[in-house]
Amino acid sequence: MLGSKPSSSRHFETPHAGTPKYSDSNYYDFCTTLSERCFNHYDGSFHSSRSSTKHNSPTIYMGTLGVCYLRLRFAMHEKNQLLLQLSQEKIRRDIQSKRKNYIQRFFRDAFRSVEEVCKQGSSHDSICTLLEGGKIPALAIKSVILRNGGKILESQICSKEVLKLLSKITSSLLESECEVLYGRSGALQVILFLRHYIEEPKYGRALALQLIEQIIIEGETSSKKRKSDFPLLWAWYKEVYLGAAHGIVGIVFTLLNFHSELEELANSMKKDILGLIRVTINKLKDLLLDANLPSCIGDDSELVHWCHGSPGYILLLVKSYEIFDDPKYLDQAVHIAKTVVCPRGLLRKGVGLCHGISGNAYVFLALHRAEKKRSVNSAYDNEWLNMARHFTDFAIYKFIDLEHVPDNPYSLYEGAAGLCVLLLDMLSPDQAKFPCYEY
Repeated sequence: MLGSKPSSSRHFETPHAGTPKYSDSNYYDFCTTLSERCFNHYDGSFHSSRSSTKHNSPTIYMGTLGVCYLRLRFAMHEKNQLLLQLSQEKIRRDIQSKRKNYIQRFFRDAFRSVEEVCKQGSSHDSICTLLEGGKIPALAIKSVILRNGGKILESQICSKEVLKLLSKITSSLLESECEVLYGRSGALQVILFLRHYIEEPKYGRALALQLIEQIIIEGETSSKKRKSDFPLLWAWYKEVYLGAAHGIVGIVFTLLNFHSELEELANSMKKDILGLIRVTINKLKDLLLDANLPSCIGDDSELVHWCHGSPGYILLLVKSYEIFDDPKYLDQAVHIAKTVVCPRGLLRKGVGLCHGISGNAYVFLALHRAEKKRSVNSAYDNEWLNMARHFTDFAIYKFIDLEHVPDNPYSLYEGAAGLCVLLLDMLSPDQAKFPCYEY
């Protein structure tokens, strides 16, 4: 029934008495142990029969490339630790050699896997998005690995090939295909990924402008067709989805990462594009049910996931606070987190990012980052960091029970690889961002 109280069957109670508290060293030890299980699973399954795509997907979302991303993050973590210890002159020669070997191993194994994805090919090669694409995200990760290995020219050739493929595939998208998992926003996420990791802030600017303009035009057209109060509205398979994976939240969140492009388009299109986006964000509040965002307009979904529900919406509100410098967005995000994600976010669906405990922990890390910035001249008691730690501790505590709940139990967005990345991020929580989504 609309507005009814949610069943507790979807989640564990919070706080959970008896959950052990872990240290940074415990996080890293558990992470390294668990990651080997992820690596072994995907290294083996990629070479097995491809008749079933359930465990053989090449994607970042649920397959081989997600574990490549995990290896990339491990390599970067070890590299940062090595540089830090060298600058402090606190590292012995044998430890330095061991750490360098770790870094080389992770880069080498990730490179081998992306090469295999590119060579073997799959049906995902026709998908243009970061999370569900095949060859495009493989080349993007390859470009990052090459750059970290000092092969700048080869990295640039690779990143140019990414743009060439993106341009080709996005040109054949239907006007309505604008969301994150399979549409134009997911293609923009590829550009954001490479801008971040190859440190080229203007990478793909021409294509980004083109895609953003198409998204804005479709948003206005769809809104007029449906006679909606929303100035921008997008439908996916004839449904107006609201969440981060397929809906308004994910599309608008992605657009807000292209502030300079939005300003340029506002001039050329003679529209207040940021104003249209801001009104769209504001109107989402009217659709909340018991402080949670439904999956679709007219739906009464109780899901508390990144993909559908308030976790993805909170990330949008935090981003809106950062862009518009308006405290009402952060205040709203805090209220929803306390009302929805804190009591209902310890999900029974697993420890992954999309619809699992790790994804909801990143909501608290985003709030921690924003509240710490807002409280720079006043007291902040690490409330959100403590909640992120509680969710992380609980995921470790319950891992054996939840390990095989998802269809893809060792993947980045559904399973254990997502928890591994969270554990790495918990070692530097002030810089933590939702993997392959926040930048």
